[in-house]
Amino acid sequence: MKKLLCLLLCLPLMLTGCGEQSSSRSQSQIIEEELNPDRYDSHVAFKVEGASTKEDYEKAQKEMENRLVKALSVLDPTINSFYGIKSIKQDSQTLEFHFNNSPGLSEEDVNGMIGSCKAELRKGNKPDGQLLFDRQHIESALARQRKGENDWVVVLKFDLEGSKLYTNMANAGGTEDKTLTLWIDEKTAAGTVGRESVNSADIIVSGSFTEQSAKELARRINAGYIPYKVSVFTCDLAHRQTDNKQA
Repeated sequence: MKKLLCLLLCLPLMLTGCGEQSSSRSQSQIIEEELNPDRYDSHVAFKVEGASTKEDYEKAQKEMENRLVKALSVLDPTINSFYGIKSIKQDSQTLEFHFNNSPGLSEEDVNGMIGSCKAELRKGNKPDGQLLFDRQHIESALARQRKGENDWVVVLKFDLEGSKLYTNMANAGGTEDKTLTLWIDEKTAAGTVGRESVNSADIIVSGSFTEQSAKELARRINAGYIPYKVSVFTCDLAHRQTDNKQA
């Protein structure tokens, strides 16, 4: 009777142990499958110039991975079956990504991923004015035509911290110049920044924009900033197996 009771008490522990072993084995199989490039029908390699260390390449890889995930509209790349492996080949200065192109990513989309723009908002109208915001506080940019007018502006959406900083600056007392200028790549004054009205939450960049130039500026700001020169090295996009091009 005692042996039977002991066996009944130990049975749940034995089953739990088996479950953990099975789970561990399944996880290993998933990892092995993810490291197999034959699972994926598309391959893109980016060439990175100006990155001298592996840490630099890892930073560039993270940025390009974020852009690829966004382009593929992947909500969670760790559990999504059509996003695959990535690797660094520092000797050839390349970053490689393998994935299934179910969303239909085009070469134009891939070329658009390498855009880079250093956006900074500085006080006054000089490039060496006090820096108030950089790209990290800008969540998005949108080209828009003013209502009832012909001119185009670029609307900036700040993150929570950026919104607070801007509100504090705009509402500060005193007679100091509150002119704010958007600078691109530290040399181009894109336009002055302000609110359309006291009651408006929109932060707008106004200048001599056409529809095309406003949309191009918004696209560049949204692309983000990469402190290296990135180009497309190889691009094989299809609903077919890759030909295992080597970068």
